[in-house]
Amino acid sequence: MGSLGSILKHPDDFYPLLKLKMAARNAEKQIPPEPHWAFCYTMLHKVSRSFALVIQQLDTDLRNAVCIFYLVLRALDTVEDDTSIATDVKVPILIAFHRHIYDRDWHFSCGTKEYKVLMDQIRHVSTAFLELGKNYQEAIEVITKRMGAGMAKFICKEVETIEDYDEYCHYVAGLVGLGLSKLFHASGSEDLASDSLSNSMGLFLQKINIIRDYLEDINEIPKSRMFWPRQIWSKYVNKLEDLKYEENSVKAVQCLNDMITNALIHAEDCLIYMAALKDLAIFRFCAIPQIMAIGTLALCYNNIEVFRGVVKMRRGLTAKVIDRTKTMADVYGAFFDFACVLESKVDKNDPNATKTLSRLVAIQKTCRESGFLSKRKSYIVKDESGYGSTMVHIVYMGDNRIKQSEQHLVEDSHLDMLSSILGSKDAARKSILYSYSHGFSGFAAVLSQPQARLIADFPGVVRVIPNKILSLHTTRSWDFLNVKQEIITGALSRGQSGRGTIIGIMDTGIWPESESFRDEHMDNPPFHWRGICQGGESFDHSSCNRKIIGARWYIKGYEAEIGKLNTSDGVEYLSPRDAAGHGTHTSSTAAGVAVENASFMGLAKGLARGGAPSAWLAVYKICWSTGGCSSADILAAFDDAIFDGVDILSASLGSDPPLPTYVEDALAIGSFHAVAKGISVVCSGGNSGPYSQTVINTAPWIITVAASTIDREFPSRIILGNNQTLKGQSLYTGKDLSKFYPIVLGEDIASSDADEESARGCNSGSLNATLAKGKAILCFQSRSQRSATVAIRTVTEAGGSGLIFAQFPTKDVDTSWSTPFVQVDFITGTTILSYIEATRNPIVKFGKTKTVVGQQISPEVAFFSSRGPSSLSPSVLKPDIAAPGVNILAAWSPASSAGRLLYDAKSKKLQPLTFNFESGTSMACPHISGIVALIKTVHPTWSPAAIKSALVTTASLKNEYDQYIWAEGAPHKQADPFDYGGGHVDPNKVTDPGLVYDMKTSDYIHFLCSMDYNDTAVSSLTGSPTKCHKSHKYLLNMNLPSIVIPELKQPLTVSRTVTNVGPVKSIYTARVEPPIGVSVTVVPATLTFGPKRKKMKFKVTFSSKLRIQSRFSFGYLFWEDGLHDVRMPLAVRSVVQEF
Repeated sequence: MGSLGSILKHPDDFYPLLKLKMAARNAEKQIPPEPHWAFCYTMLHKVSRSFALVIQQLDTDLRNAVCIFYLVLRALDTVEDDTSIATDVKVPILIAFHRHIYDRDWHFSCGTKEYKVLMDQIRHVSTAFLELGKNYQEAIEVITKRMGAGMAKFICKEVETIEDYDEYCHYVAGLVGLGLSKLFHASGSEDLASDSLSNSMGLFLQKINIIRDYLEDINEIPKSRMFWPRQIWSKYVNKLEDLKYEENSVKAVQCLNDMITNALIHAEDCLIYMAALKDLAIFRFCAIPQIMAIGTLALCYNNIEVFRGVVKMRRGLTAKVIDRTKTMADVYGAFFDFACVLESKVDKNDPNATKTLSRLVAIQKTCRESGFLSKRKSYIVKDESGYGSTMVHIVYMGDNRIKQSEQHLVEDSHLDMLSSILGSKDAARKSILYSYSHGFSGFAAVLSQPQARLIADFPGVVRVIPNKILSLHTTRSWDFLNVKQEIITGALSRGQSGRGTIIGIMDTGIWPESESFRDEHMDNPPFHWRGICQGGESFDHSSCNRKIIGARWYIKGYEAEIGKLNTSDGVEYLSPRDAAGHGTHTSSTAAGVAVENASFMGLAKGLARGGAPSAWLAVYKICWSTGGCSSADILAAFDDAIFDGVDILSASLGSDPPLPTYVEDALAIGSFHAVAKGISVVCSGGNSGPYSQTVINTAPWIITVAASTIDREFPSRIILGNNQTLKGQSLYTGKDLSKFYPIVLGEDIASSDADEESARGCNSGSLNATLAKGKAILCFQSRSQRSATVAIRTVTEAGGSGLIFAQFPTKDVDTSWSTPFVQVDFITGTTILSYIEATRNPIVKFGKTKTVVGQQISPEVAFFSSRGPSSLSPSVLKPDIAAPGVNILAAWSPASSAGRLLYDAKSKKLQPLTFNFESGTSMACPHISGIVALIKTVHPTWSPAAIKSALVTTASLKNEYDQYIWAEGAPHKQADPFDYGGGHVDPNKVTDPGLVYDMKTSDYIHFLCSMDYNDTAVSSLTGSPTKCHKSHKYLLNMNLPSIVIPELKQPLTVSRTVTNVGPVKSIYTARVEPPIGVSVTVVPATLTFGPKRKKMKFKVTFSSKLRIQSRFSFGYLFWEDGLHDVRMPLAVRSVVQEF
C-alpha cells in the first residue's frame, strides 16, 4: 500500500489503496490449478502486477488469451532487449518466434531475473497457447510474426526521424493494439476496430514509456538502445545522453516537452477507440492504462526530474484510476482534467508551446463535446485548482470606436488574435462564441487558463474575465434519480432521451399549450403509428404536434353511469383537453421537454423536464375532473392504444381495496392484452399506506409503482410571540406573511355542534367562525385524517388567518391557496401548544417559504404509499419498484380549480397555474414510465417482463449516504420489499441488468389457472378458449424476479430461469442473504453462460428454522459476475400450525 506520509497527505487515497491491495491478493488467489496455467498467471503477476490486476476484468476465455499474448510478447521483448545476444543469433529467433510458440520443447536462455525464468520455462506458455481457441491462436501468431520481423529490422537501424520513431513504436506496441483488437473481436464481444485507431492505442502507451524511462535506459549496463528520435533531440543537444546533465536542464525540459507533444497526437484516437467499446470489462481493461498514460504525461511535462530519477503517478492516484474508471464519462473526465494539468504547466516561452496548447485544446474539445463533463467529481484535480473549471473566457478590450461599416474588421481582429494562440483560423472559429463589436470591443471564447494568460498580455486587451456558469436549480426528481445526459452508461444517454418510443398516458387529458409539450427537435411520428388527434371542445387537430402525436377521449361509459356531463360552467371539456391538471402533470413527468425557470410561484425554481424528453406522447383521456373513470372507457382506451402502436402505457389510477378479481378488473384485463402485444403497462400502487395489504394493480404483468420522497424540502419559520423560532414545511407563497396573528387551539373554538376531538383536528364544520376570524389556528391530526386538506378548507371557511397543522412526520406537504399554512410534527405542535397555554395573549407570525435541496435524507417510502403483500395474489410481490412521488413539480392545467385560485404576491393578481406540486403514487408511476421508455430505446426487443425484471433486480436498497432506505409511517421503519418491491429505482443500471427473468403470455395464463379461475373466466380475460391444467405450485414457480412464500410449512423448492443479456461468456455465482429464521439453498450455485447457453434454470430450497408462527421476514438472492449484482427479493412467512 502507499506510504504513510502519502496517505496522510492524501487521506482519500486510503480506501482505493485498500481495495487495490485486496484485489491484488484476490487475483493471486485466483491463479488456476493446472501447472502450465499456474506458471503463466504467476509469471504475469511477477512481470506486471498492474497488468495482472487489469486483466482480471475480462471473462475467462479472453483473459487466458490476453495473458498468453502478453507473455509471448514479453518473451519476444526479452530477446530483443538482451544486448548480450549476438545479432546473427538474435535476428533469426525474432523472425521465427511465431513458430516457436507452437513448440512445447523450444526454449532459449536469455534475460535476467523473472524474465530469465520466463524464457527458461516458456514451454508452459506454449502448452497454454495450444489450449486456446483457433481464432485466438491465429491472432497471436499473426501479430507475433509481424512484431518479430519489425524488431529484427530495428536491430541494426537507429531511430533517426519521427517517421522511424512511429514505425518502431508500431512494431513494438502498435501491433499490440492491433492484436488486442483482434482478440476482442475473436471473443465475439466487440466489432473489429480499425488498424489506425488500434495502432494509436499502442503508440500512446509506448511513447510514454520511452519518455518516462529515459534515465533508466540511458544508464543501463550493458548500454541499452535508445529510441528517442534524433530529429527531435538533436534540436537541443549534440548527444542524447547530454540531456541528463545539469548544465543542459533548460534544453532537456524543452526536448522532453517536444516528445510529450508528439505523444499527445494519439490521444484523440484513443478516445474514439474507447468510446466505441461495448463490453464493460474490455472497456475497463483498455481505459485504465490509457488514463494512467495521460496522467504520467502530465507528471512528466516540464519536469526535470525525468532526467534525475523515476517519475510515476503516486500509488494512491493509480488506485483511484483503477477503482473509479467505470464509464466513458470517467475517461473523458480524466483526460480532460489531466489535459488541464498539462496546460497549466505550459510555459509560453517553450518553443513548442503553441503546438502543445493546440493539441491539448483539441483533447479538451473532444471531451467537452461528449457532454459528460458538467457536475463531475474529479479525483485528479481539486475543484479549487481552477484547471478548466471555467472554460469560457470573456476577453474585454474596452470601448469600440470603429465605424459601423467596419465592424467586420473588429471580428477579423478577434479571430487573428485567437489564431495566434490556437494555431489556425479554423481552431479560432471553433473556439469563439461571440464577437462583441457594438457597445464595446471584445469576444468570448473557449480558452484554457494558460491560453487566457497568454492572451491577456496582447496589446489592446484590458482584461480577461472567466465566465461564470449560473446553475439552474432543477425541479429535482430526475436529477435526484441521477438521470443525467453526462453519464455515458446511464439510461438517459444510452436511451437517447427516449427517442423512438411512444408513451401512452391514460389520465385526465392534456393541456397542449404547456411549454413541456413543445415539439422543437422532435422527430416526425414513426411510420407504424396509427393514432389520431381527436377533436372536441377547445381542441382540434392543430392541438397535436410532433410531441403530442395522438389524442383521444372517452366518456360514453362515464355518462352512461352519471348522465350527460355539463361543460357550460367551464369545469370540464368534452375533448382531450385537461381540466383537472392530473393528466398534464403525469404526461410532463414521463416525457416533458425541458422548460427553464419552471416553478410553483417561485418555489423549486429550475429546469423542469420529463424522464424521456425525446419520447412521443399519445393521450387517452379516460378520467374526468368531476370525478371517476369508467371501466368501459378504460378498456376502450386500451383497445385503441394497442391499435395505435404505443410502446408503453402509463395509468395512474386503480380500484381501492377490496380488489376485484383479475378477470373482473378493467385495468388487469386491458393491461393483459397490451402486455401480450409487447406493450409495458405501468400503474400506480395506490395511496392507502402505510397500512399493509393495501397495494392495488397487483397483476403480475403490470409494473406496480410505490412512491418515495426526494431530497428537496420547503422550510418555513414559525415565530412565536416569545421570539422562539420553530421550523415547519409549507408551500404557501401568498400574502399576509408580515404580521403577528393571535393563535388559538382548534378545540378551544369548537362550534356548538362539534366535539373537542373533531375541533382539535379542524374537521369540516368544527370551528366557530366568530372565534376563528382573524386568528391563526393550531390543529392536531386525528386518526381519521390522511392529510391537512380538510383542515385547510375548514380554517379558510371559518375566516382564520392561518393554520399550523401538527401531524405524523412526513415529507408530503399539502397546498393552501389563500390561507397561510405550515405543517409541523407532533413535537413542534406540542411546543406551540405549551406556549399558547402559558401565555395570556399568544401570537404567531409565519416566515416565507424557501426551497432547500440536499439537506434531508432521501429517498424514503412515502407515508401514503400503499404496501404489500398483495391481498389478491400474495405470492406475487407488489409493489414492484419505488420512484419519486412526493411534492413533484410538473406541468399543470390552468383551467383546473387550483389554477383559477392562484394568487401571485408580486403582481397581486390571480395568475394561471402552469406548474404545480402533486404527491401520490400517481406521480411515481410516470417516473417509471419515462425510465421504461429509455430502456425500450436501448433494448427494443425486450419483453415487458424483461423490462420489469431489469427494474426490480437493479433497484437500490440504500441512499447516497450508504444507509438503508426507510419507510415513513407510524413509526418509521427500515423499508422492506412490501414497501418498495425490488427497491428504489436506479435508472443508470436498468439498461444493463446482466440477467433477466423473462416470461411469455402463456406464463400469465398458467398463473390465472393456478388462481382457481375456471376455464370460462380465464378465456374471458385472455380473449381465446383456454383449458386450464391447474397446479398451485405454479404460483410459486412463475418466473418473477422475486420469490414470495406466504406459507412455509415444510422444506419447499421453487425454480426460476434467467436469461443472460450481458457479456456472452459470463459466470455468475449465487450469494444469499436469507430471511431471518429461514435456511436457503441454491442449486446450482454457479451459472455459466456462453454463445450456445443464454438461459439457465436454478432451484431455491427454503426450510424454516422456526418452531413458532412467524411474520414475513425478508432476504435477497444475488447472482454476481463481478460486473453485475442481480438481486432478487425474498419474502417468507413460516407457518407451523393450521387453524
